[in-house]
Order: sequence, then structure tokens, then C-alpha cells
Amino acid sequence: MTSTVSNSTAECQFLIEIACLLQRSDLSKLDLHTINGPRKHHRTHSVLIDNYEISISRTPVFGYDTMLHQLFHFGGWIFLGHRFERYEICITENMYNLRMAEVPYSNILRTGCNVIMHHGTMASDMGYYRANSYQRRGLTSAQQYDLYRSTNYPLFEPCRDIFTLLDCESSRRRLSLPQHELSGVSDINSVRNKMLLHVENKLLKNK
Repeated sequence: MTSTVSNSTAECQFLIEIACLLQRSDLSKLDLHTINGPRKHHRTHSVLIDNYEISISRTPVFGYDTMLHQLFHFGGWIFLGHRFERYEICITENMYNLRMAEVPYSNILRTGCNVIMHHGTMASDMGYYRANSYQRRGLTSAQQYDLYRSTNYPLFEPCRDIFTLLDCESSRRRLSLPQHELSGVSDINSVRNKMLLHVENKLLKNK
């Protein structure tokens, strides 16, 4: 596996500038949405700034612990920093001030956005990303290789920096969430009335 599609200096510099901007910014003001993926260590952060969306995922890699394992095709999903570690970044200019996932059919039809950048990058060439048919849908063989098998190594460090900054902010928000004492559910009517009162106080009296 080699760096092919996305080894341009311009793309690397673009990602470095994004990372530097985020590092200097007050990330608490970001419209940040986080989703945990299907596997351990798989997480996606999406930032929406007006109609520009930055979506970055960290995933494990399907790899082989040793050459002998590779010879006998005895592999598995592995996450190990700087060895079995992958990021996928997608930056789009959207038609609306909405994430692409919030626009019906946008992910399937690829309409309503300009794709500024969409690449996968891995820490090493010791594995690849085993994409499912839905992830491969609509992509050419060159695009599939770029996203799931090419190391695109020049992009790895800036993508890792962007992900780390957003991951820390997501963790900070999660830890600072207020905790509420849950009502007992033995009297469900009492719980429902309490909820209605809370909704009324929150939505009506604050107008």
C-alpha cells in the first residue's frame, strides 16, 4: 500500500491549518456532534460551521499481528497507535446549514453538497479497512482504494491532531453534563405529570 491520491502538499497544509485554527479556538462554541461506531475505538466527530461540515472518524484497522498470520489470512480488527490506526476525513460545503446526515437521501444520492476533501489515512501499511457494501456504494475503484487501502500517510498526523482536539472537547462536554435524580416509576402518573410541568416551565414560561 502506498500514498497515491492525496499526497499533495496543498491538502496536507489545508488540514494543518484547520488543526491550528481549532487549537487556537474556543471549542466550547463549536456545533459538535459525536457518534460511536460499530467497533471499539471507532468514533466519529462532526463539526458544523455555518454550511461547512468537517466529519472525521477514527477506526481500527483490519490487520495481521505477524507475517505468519498474514500468510494464513488469520487477521482481525486491531487498534494500536501509530501501527493499526486509521482516520477518515470528509469536508463538505453543504447547501443548507445542516449536516449531510440530516438531509434526507444526501448520503445515498451525493446531492446538495460540494465535497472539498474526502480521504482515508493510516498509520502504516500493515492493514486496511474492511468496508461493507454500503460504504463502497457509488465509489469508483480508485476512490475505494484511496479511502480504505491507501496509507495516504502525509495526511495522518494532521488528521490525528484534528481528531484528538475534537475528541477531548467531546469528552469534556460529556463529563460536564448535569446529572438528574431519576423519579421512581412506581407511580407512572406522577412521573408523567412531573414531566408535563417541566416541559411547561421550560418551553412556555421562558417565552
